[in-house]
Amino acid sequence: MEKPNILISIPTKNWVHSGTMIWAIKELKDTEKHDVGIHIISSPLPLEVQRNNQIIYFLADETPYTHIFLLDSDNVPELGTLQKLLDHDKDVVHTVGAAIIKGSLVFSASCKNPLNTPDEPYVFPGITNEESHGLRQIDACGASGLLIKRHVLQTIKYPYFKFVVTEDNKVVLGEDLYFCEKIKEAGFEIWADFDLRMKHVSTIVI
Repeated sequence: MEKPNILISIPTKNWVHSGTMIWAIKELKDTEKHDVGIHIISSPLPLEVQRNNQIIYFLADETPYTHIFLLDSDNVPELGTLQKLLDHDKDVVHTVGAAIIKGSLVFSASCKNPLNTPDEPYVFPGITNEESHGLRQIDACGASGLLIKRHVLQTIKYPYFKFVVTEDNKVVLGEDLYFCEKIKEAGFEIWADFDLRMKHVSTIVI
């Protein structure tokens, strides 16, 4: 069986948190079961452009990678995350983190809104949700902490990421939720390990 070769891909406009880089460097040294490369995109361009460039670089013919691990510059996964996600052997699998959405602290993995409201197509479980444990199939997630097999991205078409907005410039879908919808439309499932948690670093000015 081919040894997995994972590209850790990080977009940034300004900086990468030290905890993120320490984690990535430790993963570089842990090569017993998988190989790892790191790609950092530093650009002032909009996030959707950076994310599309992540996939374009990954899919280039000369890159040897079997998987891409999308990771934001302010997220710090647990040690051993890559191997744990590989062990699940899913086409697309997410290690959840915390996010603040509409003033509430929630997980970065979501399901379709049963109310089907156009301005809120997805709902995110709260951190205290008792069902938020174990490996679970989800409908969408943030584009950080996301491990994807190469053949998934070879199936879907560019643009991989795109903000969907109304005529009055209201965001209907973030670039990551748009990406998840493309993955599902191509026939792939999205999974999340709710017991595998990322730290989401927030910086404030005092």
